[in-house]
This record gives sequence, C-alpha cells and structure tokens, in this order.
Amino acid sequence: MSWNASTDDRTAVSGLTYNLRVGTTPGGSDIVSPQALTNGFRLVPAWGNAQLRTNAILNLPPGNYYWSVQAIDTLFAGGSFAPEASFVVAPALHIEQMNGNAMISWPTNLPGFRLQEASKLSPANWTDSPSNPTNPVVVPLTGTNKFYRLLYLPPS
Repeated sequence: MSWNASTDDRTAVSGLTYNLRVGTTPGGSDIVSPQALTNGFRLVPAWGNAQLRTNAILNLPPGNYYWSVQAIDTLFAGGSFAPEASFVVAPALHIEQMNGNAMISWPTNLPGFRLQEASKLSPANWTDSPSNPTNPVVVPLTGTNKFYRLLYLPPS
C-alpha cells in the first residue's frame, strides 16, 4: 500500500507522520489498528504507526482487505482518514504433475476466484481456462508454455 504525502498549512510535510488502518471489513481495523477513532481523533499522543513512511508492506493471508491512512501532525493531532480503498490477496496456486497432466488447485474456502491462462506474459492475453470454474483443474501437458493466474470476481 502506498499513499501521497499529506499537506498541512501549520505543519511542514517533513513533520507529518502517518497512521494506517487495515481490516477485513469496510471500516475495520482488525489487521492493523490505527489507535484512533473513525473520525480521526487520536487515542494515543504518538507518531502514527507508519511513522514517516508513505507506504507499508504487509504479509497477509488470502482474502479481502480494506485500508485507509491519516496524517498526524507534530502535536499528535490526527486528520481525517483518507477515503477507504480495498485490495484482494489471491491464494497461491498448487500445481502437481500426474499421468501426463497438470492438476491445478487453490483453497476452496475462498470463493470468487476464476482460473485464467495465457501463452505468454508480455503482453499477456489472459482468457478463462476452458475447465474453469472447477477446482481442481486438470490440464494436459502439451509441451507449450502456459501461464496461470487466479482472477478475483467480487460478489455482485
């Protein structure tokens, strides 16, 4: 996750720290707590949990995530949280060779993923795998390159 540095007419940009919120539900903070209320009011007089950085890297399990950030000034006052954004961490594909075929699978407890394939990566022309949406998928090993990915389709 990354964000642009904030501006504050009373605090130099170099004096602002940032407070990250990450959750598994909209508005949630069960992954990274901002130690602030939803209106931005800080619960602790300290720098934000992202410190001076304008990015964060988290190692997260597969799933849907929602996040936002707020700027903290040198008096430890928090601004409003930025509009919330979301992202999806796709599960890893497991590929196993068996009887001249490749069996491709992923965790079944994560609905909404579709297997896609491409014959090259640059530029990739992803198409739905012919055996989609079954899990596992069995494809013949043909000697030609195939690349696979999971595409997430959120519920409508």
